[in-house]
Amino acid sequence: MPNCDLSMRLRDRRGVTLTELMVSVAILSIGILGFIAAFQSITKAFTITRARTLATNLAQEKIEALKNIPYYSLLITTASAVDNDVSPSFDYDTGNYPSETIAIGGITFTRRTYVTLVQVNDNVVDSVAYTYPDSGMKGIQVYVLWTENGVRKVWSLTNILENPNINPLDAGFSGTVTRAGTSDGVGGVLVRVEQNPAWNTITNGDGDYNFRVYHGTYTIRFSSYGYYDAVSALSAASAGTTTDVDASLTLIASGTIAGNAWMNTHLVVSQVVASTSQINDNVFLAQYIELYNPTTFTITIGGDPPPVKVNYKSPTGCNNADTCSDSTYGIKLTYVNDTVDPGRYYLIANTNTVSAGGEFLAADAYFTNDADTLCSTPPNGSLWDLATSPPRKQIINPSHGGSVWLTDSSGAILDAVGWTHNANIPPNCETSCIYQNITGLGLPAESQIVRIASPTSSLNVSDMSTYGRAYDSGNNRNDFVYPTLI
Repeated sequence: MPNCDLSMRLRDRRGVTLTELMVSVAILSIGILGFIAAFQSITKAFTITRARTLATNLAQEKIEALKNIPYYSLLITTASAVDNDVSPSFDYDTGNYPSETIAIGGITFTRRTYVTLVQVNDNVVDSVAYTYPDSGMKGIQVYVLWTENGVRKVWSLTNILENPNINPLDAGFSGTVTRAGTSDGVGGVLVRVEQNPAWNTITNGDGDYNFRVYHGTYTIRFSSYGYYDAVSALSAASAGTTTDVDASLTLIASGTIAGNAWMNTHLVVSQVVASTSQINDNVFLAQYIELYNPTTFTITIGGDPPPVKVNYKSPTGCNNADTCSDSTYGIKLTYVNDTVDPGRYYLIANTNTVSAGGEFLAADAYFTNDADTLCSTPPNGSLWDLATSPPRKQIINPSHGGSVWLTDSSGAILDAVGWTHNANIPPNCETSCIYQNITGLGLPAESQIVRIASPTSSLNVSDMSTYGRAYDSGNNRNDFVYPTLI
């Protein structure tokens, strides 16, 4: 007998139909596809986030590296280019900070830098040209670029490095400088802050100016050639603002000065007197040579040997001619004063005191008692006699021609003057000797030759007492006159 229970059990175990299987597969496929799509989105989002994180880190790394550089060592961008691969475009440094290529995390980045001076204007930080005065602040901009799904991306960071040793120039002055009484602008005017002259500028052709300062209250000075300076009232310059300060300049009256100028860099012979009686002794005849210092510095004349020597010579043909031009001393002198101050006279005489113009004058130097022994042709006994009282010491021969000249330590002639005696002409005259057209006897007693002070003073002797007797055209005949000896 068949096993009925087993048959029944087999018929009760039902299977999955094809329809049910297809529905199950469809549901499973949709789930798997959804998971795959979600995984791709998650992966893409992760990649984007990772790229931006790396870009941020690279930008921050560069910012920190540059901020660790001392302020004055942080170079400002002077050569730049424009990157137009992204929007908006930006400038970057091509000289001091070349572009860097960095591969990290399977992504290739390009890092670019731009450093500029910045200042605050109306509470806004603005970049200024590298030629602008240092504001005490430098702006650092770092750009990191990469390609994402074929599109160029950029991430940037900006920071400011401030100089701790100076105050940033956070304020400014501007204005126009005009000519007084007109609206004409004055160009080339120096505009500077009195309290800090380093803050300055020059007006342009229209008279306009603009420059930066640190906020505060200041006085501004305006200066230009041909104008009187103008000074403003105290003017406040607030941080982040520019204060207008206008000015007008008044012209200085102008004119023209014309004339002649002459210059010597050494002592000159200003006067020679061969023989003149003295108010305290009509028998004694004094003679003297006067020098003048036309320079602006003190000249040393005394010493052993002296740096400046005084020499004398009578011309050949004159009776009792003598020559005193020793190579070491010239005419040997006793020096009371060794120097000649600027614009002062120096008196050399044959005695320590002479009278002239009713006054006694102390000589700055006088002939020594043995001066005649150094003369190659000494004066005769009628001119040199130490037995008389006072001693007679005459080197210049009265009523004869002669010349006096100055030499330096090398023997070079500094200055010379000579006068004739009839046809007898002395040596060392400058161009033409002085011709004594009154008596023809050279330099007679109670007469003198005096250097003039200017080309016109030969007609006005009083000028010689006002100005230094130093005119020197290089011609004795033009440079000396014969005024009456007082």
